[in-house]
Amino acid sequence: MTIAPLHFEATDTSALDRQNNLKLARPRMLPVDDPNGIEFEFPILHGDEYLAFGCMGVQNVTEIKGRKTRIVTLDLARESTVDWVLDLKQWLHASQDDQSFFLALADGLVKAFQGRTDNHYEDVLYVAVTQEASLRRRGIHPPEHMARDAEGFMVLAEALIPIHPETEAHS
Repeated sequence: MTIAPLHFEATDTSALDRQNNLKLARPRMLPVDDPNGIEFEFPILHGDEYLAFGCMGVQNVTEIKGRKTRIVTLDLARESTVDWVLDLKQWLHASQDDQSFFLALADGLVKAFQGRTDNHYEDVLYVAVTQEASLRRRGIHPPEHMARDAEGFMVLAEALIPIHPETEAHS
């Protein structure tokens, strides 16, 4: 059965595509050897079927508009990650083109965090990035309108989670 184009909305603990009965739950975040590195493990539920998606990332703390902000980056540029996204598209029998599927999935991955209320000390910005060359090697044409940095990285999706209001009042 072919699914409709992905369209995720944020819930308290996940990103949900109601039309396709697809849920991206908030991931486990595991430490890696790099002190700023993270391994993300996203549970994916499609009806009664369960799958998991993993990717690497990094986190750094900076100041944005005078506010302490933790930037958490999901790295969707690794070739194995791009391959996995394409495998997921095939597994779901998704009808949309590779570029649209990749962008919609990236949007869902960051939306899985939008229901957070446990960021007590800082704003948190979740950013999904990929690299133009990684997409091109797999036959995916990167969106022309997206800005690229000097290394060809582009932001696919982002979600800013402000410090939890109850926490901010007690700071």
